[in-house]
Amino acid sequence: MIRKGRPIITQDYLRECQARGDTPALDNVFAWMGVPLNAGAETIGALSVGDRDGSIAYTRGQLELLQAISDQTAGAIVKARLLEETEQRAHQLSTLNEITRQLTSTLELTPLLQNILENAVGILNCEAGSLFLVDEQTDELVFQVTVGSCRFRT
Repeated sequence: MIRKGRPIITQDYLRECQARGDTPALDNVFAWMGVPLNAGAETIGALSVGDRDGSIAYTRGQLELLQAISDQTAGAIVKARLLEETEQRAHQLSTLNEITRQLTSTLELTPLLQNILENAVGILNCEAGSLFLVDEQTDELVFQVTVGSCRFRT
């Protein structure tokens, strides 16, 4: 269903799983239908329903209704993800603006570099980071500051 992006409807869930070479995820289910969560050309998941009552038989109309619900769900998921990404980008830009403000307002190098690295690690959602500067006399990297639990070597 997810690979092909097409719905499946069956009145014998166990037999359908066996025919497809899948391991049944549910016990004692007879009627079952599943539809892909399609977001444009991409399938981002699936929505399924089933019933243990052997006298139940899902109809084509019910499958179409489930697909309509699935389409609305996929749209909501995409919108929620976009909103989350937008909020994350806004936070990153806000942090970058704060770093820029600090660059122009302080003359003390070590606290400035520490603050910049802390913000960079936060923006990028990293575990740790290090900042090195090139020594003008030796042309070698010199460790300046670190953030997080990992330590880096030169």
